Amino acid sequence: MKQKKYDQKSALIGTFARVADDYNQSVYLAQVSAEAMIDRLKLMITTPDTILDIGCGTGIFAQKLQQHYPQALIIGLDICHNMLENTVMTQPLSLVANACFVPVKSDYFDLITINLGLYWGDFEPIIAECSRLLKVNGLLLFSTLGPDTLKEVRQAYHRHYLIDMHHLGDQLLQLGFTDPVMETEQLQFEYHNKQLLQREYQALGLQHLIQLNDTIENQSTVTFEMIYGHAWRKLPPVQQDQITIPLSSIRKKSEYGF
Repeated sequence: MKQKKYDQKSALIGTFARVADDYNQSVYLAQVSAEAMIDRLKLMITTPDTILDIGCGTGIFAQKLQQHYPQALIIGLDICHNMLENTVMTQPLSLVANACFVPVKSDYFDLITINLGLYWGDFEPIIAECSRLLKVNGLLLFSTLGPDTLKEVRQAYHRHYLIDMHHLGDQLLQLGFTDPVMETEQLQFEYHNKQLLQREYQALGLQHLIQLNDTIENQSTVTFEMIYGHAWRKLPPVQQDQITIPLSSIRKKSEYGF
């Protein structure tokens, strides 16, 4: 089992290393979802001083975060060093690390963002690590792909990683977050030729999750199911549920008259 996980990680790093140079020109979807996430942040009352952008790639979303929060310290994290070398961030502060084991102290960030980076590993350990890294009342904001992605051209997909928004919301509650808000959107893209679709498919690394069928030869319009979610890190359970009652206020049973 350990060897299998290592191979999957290595394959993922290799995939992104190969597409890093052309990544910015190949992933229109990442640009669209980045804009949608910024639009959601504009509706929230939060002014973070410290931000972690997990799976930042070449910094497509981190750059927009810089523009929206110019005063904030923004760290872009990615598992692939080649991606970070091609960053578009104007003030890059980057970290090569696994999202499940981030070498930063607990309770450090006010905001953690993940743009199209959740379907690369088990949801639970990544979000548990976000809970550790966030300050109390810190915000987690993410976008990911749902199970209807590429439904027109796929033969099969990995159900363990592309899961619906209701399951994602339930897991957020179980992992120490409160007030989860989940939204889904069906985006239809039209490609002029199959090479453009293949470029995006490869750049997003979807070959590790979705097996395409032969209809891609003639299909120009495909669907990406986008899931957007956010939730707040709540107080640790021991603090949230603990109630202090002075001994002097506890009356004896005989005092109640029953």
